[in-house]
Amino acid sequence: MFQSTIFGVAALCVATSAVTQVAPAPFSLPPLTYAAAALEPVIDAQTMTIHHDRHHQAYVDALNKAVAADPALKGQSLDALVAKAGTLPVAVRNNAGGHWNHSFFWKTMAPPA
Repeated sequence: MFQSTIFGVAALCVATSAVTQVAPAPFSLPPLTYAAAALEPVIDAQTMTIHHDRHHQAYVDALNKAVAADPALKGQSLDALVAKAGTLPVAVRNNAGGHWNHSFFWKTMAPPA
């Protein structure tokens, strides 16, 4: 099951790479492309701000720290790291996944039409 999960994640990375374009390390928090209040009443502005500015930023900071500790990983893109998540140290795998998932989330959410 683990192997099929890794292949699924790798396929998802390839399929959505245009959505999540994130530069190689050091990684940074992508800006929201809409106002924090744009998803109300479904998600309130305070929740969006905390989730983006604190929670997602924590993944970015921890990923940069973990990648800096492993010279072999420096300069690799987020998609490259996630595609080989099963071979990475736990700190890199967890924080790369958290950063990727949140970057994808922000891009796929949209204000009401």
